[in-house]
Amino acid sequence: NRFRSPAYRIWNEVIKEIASEMVNKNDERIPEEKLNEIIQKTYSQLDIGKFSKSLESNMLVVKVPRYTKGKRVDGFDVRFPFQKFSDHLISRYIFKKYEEEFGESNKNLETAKKYFSKRKKLGKFLSKTWNRGIIEALSIQCPEQLKGVEFIEVAPYLMKEDYLAQVAEEAFVESLIWRNPKAFSKDGENTLKIINQKIIR
Repeated sequence: NRFRSPAYRIWNEVIKEIASEMVNKNDERIPEEKLNEIIQKTYSQLDIGKFSKSLESNMLVVKVPRYTKGKRVDGFDVRFPFQKFSDHLISRYIFKKYEEEFGESNKNLETAKKYFSKRKKLGKFLSKTWNRGIIEALSIQCPEQLKGVEFIEVAPYLMKEDYLAQVAEEAFVESLIWRNPKAFSKDGENTLKIINQKIIR
């Protein structure tokens, strides 16, 4: 049974929990201590240090020095090794939390705008200039999750700052290539309108 296999358990009970914690903290890394807690919860009978090193040696996570305000401090943080993989996994959990908050039947532009509001912690996180990868991943996943609603509509505040506007526009254009072919509005009018209004000017 694949649901009992070690690989499935590690993915479902450790890797997914790491991604979930990153979303909760609005960060692409978590403290090593938090990783140890996640391992302890699932594999209490194993040596946590050896298990953690095994995750590293298999390139499932990477341990990096911890910095606070540009200064090296004691301890390490953990992140995923491949940036695109990390961005898409984090984005998937952002939408999972959105669904938990509003319900699967309530996924629409109105509730999405509330969830991604700039006034919220998540919106402030997305407004940081270093989050290009997350914006790119959300631009692909948003129309897949919301039946053709574009992320550029959900987070219009991104269009109000020059650099973020450029990131959001480029992410939107790239998403047209990578998204599921069904992830457009029924007649395609919504996407076409954004192309005409935001991209071709």
